[in-house]
Order: sequence, then structure tokens, then C-alpha cells
Amino acid sequence: MRKFVVVALSMMAMMSGMVVSAADRSKNAEPRLTYSLPRTVLSIEVEMERVTVKAGPYYRYAERYLNVKDAASEDAVIWKVKGIRLRTKGEADPEKTFNVRSAKQLTKNKKGVILGWNCAPQTSNANVVKEPKKFIAIESSDINPKAYSEDQLMANSVSQMAQSAAKEIYRIRDSRVSLATGDMLHMPADGRSMELMFEEMDKAESRLMSLFVGKKHKDTIVKTFEYVPSKKDVKNEMIFRLSTANGLVGKDDLSGQPVYISIKLERNEKPSVKKDAGELFYNEPGRAHVTIDVEESRVVDEDVSIAQNGSLQALPSSFVNAKLQYDATTGALISVEK
Repeated sequence: MRKFVVVALSMMAMMSGMVVSAADRSKNAEPRLTYSLPRTVLSIEVEMERVTVKAGPYYRYAERYLNVKDAASEDAVIWKVKGIRLRTKGEADPEKTFNVRSAKQLTKNKKGVILGWNCAPQTSNANVVKEPKKFIAIESSDINPKAYSEDQLMANSVSQMAQSAAKEIYRIRDSRVSLATGDMLHMPADGRSMELMFEEMDKAESRLMSLFVGKKHKDTIVKTFEYVPSKKDVKNEMIFRLSTANGLVGKDDLSGQPVYISIKLERNEKPSVKKDAGELFYNEPGRAHVTIDVEESRVVDEDVSIAQNGSLQALPSSFVNAKLQYDATTGALISVEK
């Protein structure tokens, strides 16, 4: 019967998120809570401009009829890197998970990392990593059907259709000049009406021009690559590649330029305590110099705090009633109020 009660208590503790050690499996055992200190993760944000190009159906005739020499001849997607930024965030360190007696208030984040002891955590956006921005691909239907006139649709060949569209473009341009110089037979009644006529002419010409030069759409996309530093220095480790055709790609995709990371650790010389030295632990983080290079161009050169090369410290039992604020990225103490 006693064995059954011990097993039942253990199952209840696990279901409630508490861990009961073997030494405390007794009738008067005090439940224990678990928390983790963080390890630091480098979040490398790559901000890219993506240009989606759709070729127009008359691109072959752009130079002949409109003297346009750089019309898009095929659909394409072109990526260009606008910038690379380094941020840090924390995740639970599997090597630094602890049991603690019940507190007035133990606050953890969703990853189990301790944020506060006997007090609510401070709110901060310092370590928030941006999510990749959504983008909308351009489909062929974006070449507006209204661009085709009746003469074009009734033409017997693509060449005749292109020639008809080019003539319409020149007619719009002539009308714009006449409107601007006041040579039109029927001039608009006021300035606002004239402005609206110019706008409509611009839209009509843009629709027709897209049949020759195609359409381009630009958007900005942010992609995030996460890197967990070890306890050793890193020199010129390739982490991903950047491709003008596909954006951020893997290390094995030779279409992209390699991106390298180097980490020079500045270790915290204070010795770590043993994991059984108490219940309330915190990190004294070390520092690291991080550089990121795209081929021979340096894009990141920063000093950051890193929990991995720091030291583990314990608070005396007299701090059990203190109010403690923790840094979610490094596990350092932000504030202590006894």
C-alpha cells in the first residue's frame, strides 16, 4: 500500500510540472519546482530585397517599336542583401536545469527559463527577434488584361499586336503634350480635372508599357538563422550562403556566396560552483567578439554577452525571500531586492 502511495505522489508531481527527488519521497516531502538558466543563441537576421520580374508578351518588339533595350525577356527572381544584423536571445540550457522549493512566485517563460523569483519579470523587447515578413508573388495575371485594346485583340499576329500597342503609347504621349501646352481641342474645366486626366494617361501608358518591358515587384524579406555558440573559439566557420537567385541557402548550395562567422571568447575567470551548491543559481556571463563576413566583406563586428563561456553561481539560502530579476538571454541577475 505504501509503495502505491509513493508511486501515486510521484505521478501527481510530474503531472503538475513539479519534480520530486528520490530523497524527498516521504510523507512530509515538500514539492519542488524546476527551472532552467539560459544559454545564449545568436540570431542572425538577413534582410533581403526580392525583385520578382514578369516578362511582357511583346518583349521581343520593345527595341523595334519603343527603342527600349533592357526589357525583361524572361521571368526571374533576383535577391539582393540589404543588411545583416546580429541579435541575441536565450533558450533553456539542458545542462543547467534545477529543482527548487516552492516560492511565492517563480516566473518562467514558455521555454522554462527563469525570469523572476518572488516578483513579476520586467518586460523588454530587447531580445525579440523579428519574424520573416510575408511576401506576395506576382502572377502572370498581373499583366493587366485592360492593356489590350480592340485593335490588338483583332490583330493577326503578335507583331501586329505589338505595333498597335506601340502606336497607342505614342498617341497617349502626344495627348499628354497637347494637354500640357493647352493645344487640346477640349481642355479640362479646372486644374483638378486636368490633374485627373494626367493620372489616367499615366496609368494607360503604364499598362501598355508593361506588355513590352514586363512588370517588377520589390519586397523586403527578413530571414533569421540561429547559431548556438559552443565553449570554444570559432574561426571562419561557414554557416550559410547568399544567392542572387534563391536568397538564403544552405552551405552546400554553390550558387551562393559563403557567409562565415568567427567568435573570440573572453572567458569569465570566476570559478563555477557545483550544481548541488544550493537552489537559487544564476549565470555570470562572459563576453565574445563576433564577426560575420560575406566573402571578404565584414558585415557584423560586435561584442555580446554569452552565457556559455561564463560561470555558474549560487545565491545563499538567505535569499530565498528576496526578489530577483533574471536576464532571459544570459541568466544574469538584473536586480536583487531583499
